[in-house]
Amino acid sequence: MLKIKALASKFNNCFTFQDLREYIKENVDNNKLSYEDLKYLYKNLYYKKSSFLKQNIYPVCEFLKKGYSTQEAEKLAKLLDDANGQTIFSNEKKDIGYKYNKLFYDLLFVFDAYDTAIKNGLNKDKAYLKAKNEINNTSNTIREIEMKLKKIDLVCDNDVKSFSWLVLEESNDIKDEMLNLNNNTIPNNLLEKYNRLNKTKRLIKEYKPMINNYKDYVSR
Repeated sequence: MLKIKALASKFNNCFTFQDLREYIKENVDNNKLSYEDLKYLYKNLYYKKSSFLKQNIYPVCEFLKKGYSTQEAEKLAKLLDDANGQTIFSNEKKDIGYKYNKLFYDLLFVFDAYDTAIKNGLNKDKAYLKAKNEINNTSNTIREIEMKLKKIDLVCDNDVKSFSWLVLEESNDIKDEMLNLNNNTIPNNLLEKYNRLNKTKRLIKEYKPMINNYKDYVSR
């Protein structure tokens, strides 16, 4: 126990993860992280790593806490595009191509897709393919929207309106792409992406009353 607490004390807060030290300490104190998992996080996402990478301690840690392995985490992370060029915050050359140089919400999304598939009774191989399919049929924007919706404390009415607009915009872009095809055959990948947007629309409708109920509760 002393060994894991000593390692936990090496984590310090940073501007991309302002309560990192407290987060790690809480998980260690509650026995939610093994020493091996903590050592993995320290080596692969903290020690001499950029602030951009340090924020990804959260999605990886939450995944490991559920009992999944570091091998599963790395395999799923490979499904995602490198963050370089996708955000101004991923700007260190040494991070390019690194296994966890991914968008924060992309990592949350792929881990969530895999975890949901496992909980629905799929084995690891089929759950991986399910997560891969989810990545192939969603954009960064849709992944971020869905993960924010699943964290009710991060969204408000204006967010929901913005989410609805972004989904509509993406839906219209896919429609335009279909209409601009030179033949009458619509590629399956476009149809799958278009149909996948219905899931995001349902999530928005599902979470909107929850947001309103939360607001009513807080205002009492």
